Amino acid sequence: QRSRIAYALSGVPGCVLAILLRCMEPPKLLAFWLLLTALSCLSISLIKRPSGDDSGPRPFFAALCVCLFNSVATAVFNVLTTVWGAPFSASLRPFALGTLSVCMRLGSIVAQFVDGALVHGHISEMALVPAVLLGMSAVACWGIILPK
Repeated sequence: QRSRIAYALSGVPGCVLAILLRCMEPPKLLAFWLLLTALSCLSISLIKRPSGDDSGPRPFFAALCVCLFNSVATAVFNVLTTVWGAPFSASLRPFALGTLSVCMRLGSIVAQFVDGALVHGHISEMALVPAVLLGMSAVACWGIILPK
């Protein structure tokens, strides 16, 4: 019961930290949050206990990693919609942001099933794949921004 409440509340910091959009340029903030998401995926890959210990994942550490991932993924979601919607004209922006939100929500629903399968299947090493992809996305985003 407590873990459900903690997971539900873990998205709040991501929403609150989206306030940083007023302080930083959204593309730089996106690169920062993508990097934090990659690091949280790396933490998910550490959930598995050392070899020889078949008692399963450490529950507190697993809950902490999943809550951390939810928090930073919420922040990425908020920043990404701002960055992605900026190039559209004011008349098209609501449609563009609505389309993006629907696609991202569907992706997040699928991701929950994949994350659950990875953790319950004791193959948390597979979390390294999205960690590497998110890290490369952050570097690419930051590389595109910095040369200015």
